[in-house]
Amino acid sequence: MASEERKTILLVEDESPISMAESKILLGFGYDVVGTAGGEEAVGLATRDRGIDLVLMDLDVGAGIDGPEAARRILERRNIPIVFLSSRAEESCVDRVRGIVRYGYVLKDSGPFVLRSAIETAFALFEAATRARENEERLLRAELVAGFGSWEFDLSGKSVIASPGARRIYGLGADSWSISGVQELPLAQYRGLLDRALRGIVDGTGPYDVVFEIRRPDDGSLRTIHSIAKYDAERNIVTGTIHDITERQKAVDTLRSSEESLAITLQSIGDAVIATDVEGRVTRMNAAAERLTGWNLSAALGRPLGEVFVIVNALSGEKAENPVVRVFRTGGVVGLANHTVLISRNGEEYQIADSASPIKDRLGKIRGVILVFSDVTERYRAEEELRSSEAKFRSLVEHMQVGILLFNPRGEIVLSNPRACEIFSVEETRLLGRTPADADWGAIREDGSPFPSSVHPVARAIATRMPVSDVVLGIHRPACKDRVWLLVDAIPLLAGDGGVRQVVCTFIDITERRHAEAEVKKLLAEKEIILKEVHHRVKNNMNTMKSLLFLQSQSVKNGAVGSALLDASGRLQSMYVLYEKLYRSSAFTELSLKEYVPALVDEVLGIFPNADDVRVSTDIEDIAMDPKVLSTLGIIVNELITNAMKYAFAGRAGGSIDISMSRSGDRMRLTVRDDGIGMPESVEFGNSSGFGLMLVSMLTQQLSGSVRLERGKGTAVVLEFAYGSS
Repeated sequence: MASEERKTILLVEDESPISMAESKILLGFGYDVVGTAGGEEAVGLATRDRGIDLVLMDLDVGAGIDGPEAARRILERRNIPIVFLSSRAEESCVDRVRGIVRYGYVLKDSGPFVLRSAIETAFALFEAATRARENEERLLRAELVAGFGSWEFDLSGKSVIASPGARRIYGLGADSWSISGVQELPLAQYRGLLDRALRGIVDGTGPYDVVFEIRRPDDGSLRTIHSIAKYDAERNIVTGTIHDITERQKAVDTLRSSEESLAITLQSIGDAVIATDVEGRVTRMNAAAERLTGWNLSAALGRPLGEVFVIVNALSGEKAENPVVRVFRTGGVVGLANHTVLISRNGEEYQIADSASPIKDRLGKIRGVILVFSDVTERYRAEEELRSSEAKFRSLVEHMQVGILLFNPRGEIVLSNPRACEIFSVEETRLLGRTPADADWGAIREDGSPFPSSVHPVARAIATRMPVSDVVLGIHRPACKDRVWLLVDAIPLLAGDGGVRQVVCTFIDITERRHAEAEVKKLLAEKEIILKEVHHRVKNNMNTMKSLLFLQSQSVKNGAVGSALLDASGRLQSMYVLYEKLYRSSAFTELSLKEYVPALVDEVLGIFPNADDVRVSTDIEDIAMDPKVLSTLGIIVNELITNAMKYAFAGRAGGSIDISMSRSGDRMRLTVRDDGIGMPESVEFGNSSGFGLMLVSMLTQQLSGSVRLERGKGTAVVLEFAYGSS
């Protein structure tokens, strides 16, 4: 990172301690960090700040939109690599990010090395994809500007693949043509010529450099085509270019018919044109030719073409053959060789292309040569840049620490990098041509069942034309006699017509991670056993303390002391009930009032021998509350029920107690009502000397609430306090 421009990472994390720790790690890696805790703010930052190079997105970012939704909105606005962070590895978490173009999924506890590797891999993949896309766009622009097209003839598969420029010139829509369809385009008199040229290039007896006419199927027009090709014997593929020279050919025909028309036409043609006589001396040239050669017509007139039109091979620097000489030798149209450079009179150099044609009289005798050429320096430079870019891309792929396989539309491997060979423990030659359906893979799912080839990530990417991510599968390695587990992504590269051109399959070896996950599961199981043992001991200790308080209350002679000890046992019982409910609950951070209060009431009533004579009803709403608040409420309920059981029904056979708890907006209300003899008018919470009412008053203050007594047909205690929102 020291020698490169520092990159900026947008860290989206709502937990402040985790965000601070991750920021420190990223800064240590040499990255600048912009932090945010919310999904909406992340979308705004990533959209506005073009200095952000990568988004590190937590799956769950608190209130508002979550991480996956934030990622979707960001990608709608700009193309940027996104790596997801999560503390969980469940399949449901991975499912949440499926369908989102991302460059990694990292567990928060994976460690700095894994995080750094994931970020570097994401940058590398994103930059490689960007360069590939730019190269494709550059080549297409070059074709459109130059009026050229390229084609590839697969002699084994008997099919022809064409570039957009070639499709435009030939008037065909598809990017892949059948041989029979292509052979129907040239006029009948040229088919023998084309067949001989193809045989010559394949058997090495001659070049493929032909000019012919076609009838375009889309508009029925006749077009004159110049085509040059090379043969790749190893791949058994012929690759070539075509150039629609119809307009130029028409200009040449016009030149033959009239000197006056020749002069007008020469100056109107955008390409450079030089005409010679039968001896190869310059007779005419247009302004474009004057500009490129550095000679004006008056100075060049009558000079041998070799003096005015000086061409050399761009690679060797050797002088190239004069095209006029070739025309007189062959009697037909000839094209310049690839890598031809024109050296002008003032020393400037131009990469040129095009052809020379014989000027014939009515009897077919050659009377001169017309040379038509154009400056293709920029196109040549673009092609060289493309070749250089492809070489750099290949080097990048070879040095990446992620396994990479490139598949053709038939699902066959056409390229692999060293890391892929290392993971599979085979040489590249053993991988080329294999498909996901190859039984030698021995692919299985995580549960051990066979992995059908039809749902392999590559097969799915070809079928759906959509990226497929985070697929886990196990592969058999015969050389190592073991199995390696892979996390696989497959990204289809689409052609201009929307069809799949190639599929890039990347994968990482997660065998060790799976072993680590198994160890974590084992440790979690041990932790569960320990928690159960701790819970058992806590329950025993609380029961022991409650029993000791009860026994002590029975043994003391002072009734007030015994009553106080019994009250303390009841308060401990409220804590015991809360603890037991929390332990049984699936969440430790909250518990429902409806689950806790009725159980507590039953426990408190169990202390009193006259409990069967008292009718008790509860009306408790199902409200989840914090355990700290519940603990306070539990003690209050214990005190109020205990007080009612002790004093409300003195001198009576029984009575009733009604307990209710509800919420209105952000206000909670607890009401404990009995139909007993009622409290004396002199007793209020502010002046009571009894410990129970004093404790209720203190705990109410702790809740920042209010408590009051209501008299009439018994006593009601009403407690109100603020909690949560509606």
